[in-house]
Amino acid sequence: MTDTLLSSLNCEVARIDEEINRTLQRLDALKDSQGIAKSKIRELQGHSAAQAIPDDVLREIFEYCVPWCRMSGCGSDSFPENSSLDSTLAPWTISQVCRNWRSVALSHPRLWATWHIPLGSGSNTFQSHLHGIQVLRVRSAGIPLRLSIFQTRNSRMGSNIVHWLSTHCMSRVADAHVTLPKDSAETLFHLHWLPSLTSLWLSVHGTESADPIELRTPALRQVHRACGALSSIMVELPWHQITHYTSELTSLECVGNMQNLRALTIIRDSEDPFRKPVSQRIELAQLTYLHINEMMSFGETCDAFQLCVFPSIHTLVIDIPVSMATLFKDVPALPTLLNISISLSTDNVDMEDEDYLELVEELDLAEIAKPTATAVRRAPNLQILHLAGDAIEQVIYALAEQAGPLSELKDVCITGSGEQQTAKALLSLINGRKMAGHSNLENITFYSNGQWEHDEDWAYENQMVLGAFFLQYCANDGTEVCYVNDGHEFDIPC
Repeated sequence: MTDTLLSSLNCEVARIDEEINRTLQRLDALKDSQGIAKSKIRELQGHSAAQAIPDDVLREIFEYCVPWCRMSGCGSDSFPENSSLDSTLAPWTISQVCRNWRSVALSHPRLWATWHIPLGSGSNTFQSHLHGIQVLRVRSAGIPLRLSIFQTRNSRMGSNIVHWLSTHCMSRVADAHVTLPKDSAETLFHLHWLPSLTSLWLSVHGTESADPIELRTPALRQVHRACGALSSIMVELPWHQITHYTSELTSLECVGNMQNLRALTIIRDSEDPFRKPVSQRIELAQLTYLHINEMMSFGETCDAFQLCVFPSIHTLVIDIPVSMATLFKDVPALPTLLNISISLSTDNVDMEDEDYLELVEELDLAEIAKPTATAVRRAPNLQILHLAGDAIEQVIYALAEQAGPLSELKDVCITGSGEQQTAKALLSLINGRKMAGHSNLENITFYSNGQWEHDEDWAYENQMVLGAFFLQYCANDGTEVCYVNDGHEFDIPC
């Protein structure tokens, strides 16, 4: 009996041991599951929503933070305002957020391939400049560079940086915006061979160089020549390649060598010391776009029409002070002209020039408008007319008096808030065209130059000022009245 009881108890102990083992195994499994769950919690708590963004989306976001990396050309507005060596700004700061962002930023060369390097400003030494440039050079990974370099006076540090750039980087530069003293400019271009250069903005100051530098630039197409450039330093370029040229306070002599020129911009704000008489007018057979920008009043002629013939011109943009409207007498008949923009303004008047201020005050805008309107009528196939600045209404009234020649006009664009006087002038032009038997205008567009915070506010303001009668009159004619809260620009040919 005792043996039977002992056997039964041993069996019970064995059963309990098995239950304990199963319970311990279950506990271990639960602990494992708990550990996995805690690990996932720690992982999720250690990551922000931004770290879950795919790399290709991050690259797009980073490019919006470094907008100049998406730009092209040599204009100053296509480069950053601040030094690209400033590590407190993008793209440097982007690479300092977290490990993932750093990895994505460093693997995206385009973020690091646009440089603005001002020399002679701040307390940076040669070594700190050089280190920053070397880092940018490595991170840009061999893709074409865009370089803006600025130096107002010679310095040893600046010359050394320019020499290093010339030796190690210039062969990769596609777009260059260069403002340098003569000696530094000669150093920058001393290798002569710039195989990647497609656009060049060049301003060089200093005494004239005796020995010309001939640059071999097989890809160069765009040149912006500023005051003194190519005169204080003698640089020979392959002019026959140039398709887009800007002359800023410089002579137009070299234009005659640009057989393939398609777009020409002329900028002046003082009497041009480089202007020379020519014995034979230059024919620019390929030119379709001409922009004349006279910043201050001087002279009474327009060199472009005296020096050149434009048999294929499509677009003409003229920005001048109102006192220079007499230059329109030089505009010849332009049968190929389709688009014209005219801005007559007093915005750039020197407020300390009492003689000029007195001249402006005595101006008769109606008289000024007459030669302007005459020049417009010399383009019989004109399709788009844009007016800005002062004397807008006077020009429209002058056009309305003889609306016959403008048979092809389709669109009228105006920069500035529409006023009741503007509406009356436009109605006069519309009725003048009807009397001449022309078709109705298709569009009348008002541009604000982006001065309004909301597009809807700009449109509402114009509708209220122009008046219901004008808007209904246009609607009955099938003319659409549009409002664009931005600046007006004609497309420049590629």
